[in-house]
Amino acid sequence: MEKQADLARALARANNERNRFVEQFVDFDTFAEVWQHVGNNREEYDKLVNKASDALNEIKEKVSDKKALVEYLKSISESELAERMSKIFKYLK
Repeated sequence: MEKQADLARALARANNERNRFVEQFVDFDTFAEVWQHVGNNREEYDKLVNKASDALNEIKEKVSDKKALVEYLKSISESELAERMSKIFKYLK
């Protein structure tokens, strides 16, 4: 179960990295309208999106009992991560 928890942590980190990157440009709309065209911002953003997508795909492939993972995360005092994963799993249905 700990390996699956590590996958959840990796997905959360990847999503956080992508979100922080966009937030430095105020919000996604501002990034999409202006900042993606400056320097290599679009390339960097695409790398972060791909990293998050790869992490999500790994979760889909390797976590068969999503409810058990959420409960495990709660049991080891990772309630915030459990909540995030619960929302992601609802989206995947």
